[in-house]
Amino acid sequence: MPKNLFAAEFIPFFLVFCRVIGLMLSMPFLGQIEVSPRFRVLAALAFAFLLVPALPMGAIDPMMSYVSLGACSARELFVGYFVGLVGR
Repeated sequence: MPKNLFAAEFIPFFLVFCRVIGLMLSMPFLGQIEVSPRFRVLAALAFAFLLVPALPMGAIDPMMSYVSLGACSARELFVGYFVGLVGR
């Protein structure tokens, strides 16, 4: 599998997964301490697999650097966290 094809498929999934993980940290019911962290991660993986085909990912560069990927993933974590806080 070429590197570009893997990056073109992995980067959008990773960014969606980061946003869903941020949302799971602060959601009203799933963000509670009583909910297992393993369940939260598996639920985030399932939601990310379901959401990636439904979202337009045209603006993502598959050859972005590690620094820009880290910045984008941190931004997605914060956005997901604050969306969960609004729900709380």
